Amino acid sequence: MAIFTKEDYSEYFNSIAEKEKEMSFALEKLMEKIKDQKKLIILKSIAEDEVRHYAEVKNCFDRVLQKVEVERRGSKRDYKLGYVKIKVLKTNEEFQAKCID
Repeated sequence: MAIFTKEDYSEYFNSIAEKEKEMSFALEKLMEKIKDQKKLIILKSIAEDEVRHYAEVKNCFDRVLQKVEVERRGSKRDYKLGYVKIKVLKTNEEFQAKCID
């Protein structure tokens, strides 16, 4: 009988979340190359599913394993795949990064 530690579960759920995030990013990159609208609709739906999967894994991990208190907000957190603009205040350097949270 195997006994799993909290760290084992943490590693497992984090690896699943990371895979879902990678799949979302890969689909988004593929969609940039597709011109057929029917195919884009299908790929967008799949990408949205991957973002939902990521959110479910993160929420489960946070609530169950990490015992994180549920956020006190008026609405449910909505995970989206997109880009964020980041600016380094000391240098005024700007860059863009992918984000799913």
